Amino acid sequence: MLIWFVALFITVAAALFTAKELRQKEQISEAITTLKPSENPYHFSVNKNMWIPEEYDDTKYIFKEVPHTNPGFRNNFRGIPEVTFLYTTDSISRIELITSSHGGSKKEALIKAKGIGYNLRVEGNHVLLDPLFTIPAKEKFRAQDVTIRISLAEGTVFTVCDHLEDIAYPWFLDEDKTYIAKNNEIKKMP
Repeated sequence: MLIWFVALFITVAAALFTAKELRQKEQISEAITTLKPSENPYHFSVNKNMWIPEEYDDTKYIFKEVPHTNPGFRNNFRGIPEVTFLYTTDSISRIELITSSHGGSKKEALIKAKGIGYNLRVEGNHVLLDPLFTIPAKEKFRAQDVTIRISLAEGTVFTVCDHLEDIAYPWFLDEDKTYIAKNNEIKKMP
């Protein structure tokens, strides 16, 4: 019975310590780029030059060594971002990067959110998104997260390619189908 009480005490203490370390959450929202109005569709795809895990559509975090290491970042951790396509009532389409993290204090959570590494590139009508985000070397895992919010103005036409349909919302987006932002929603084109 004594061993049971000691084990229970240790479990409760560990849970309280973990809750203290994760009690605050901070989020940073940053406008990355605007997308110019175009008569040609935008193409959103995942960077194939980066390692993509086999379970890409089944998990949020990967805690194992990855084949291609990234200097300065923790190489046994990768996180899968969430890509959200939204209709916007503005006349300007834009891409926004939202990073978030938990921490023992607001300041710590903010520092951890700022330290998240993620890249995307816009080349003409092609938007290339990294399939994974990283955290700095020796950084503790604190439920860091990345959301890419793609707000599309009325009439914007686009396609999603490669693995992007696995992490994109709305979930009905299919590879190599054409979509349009119209009448306050994202619709598949006939």
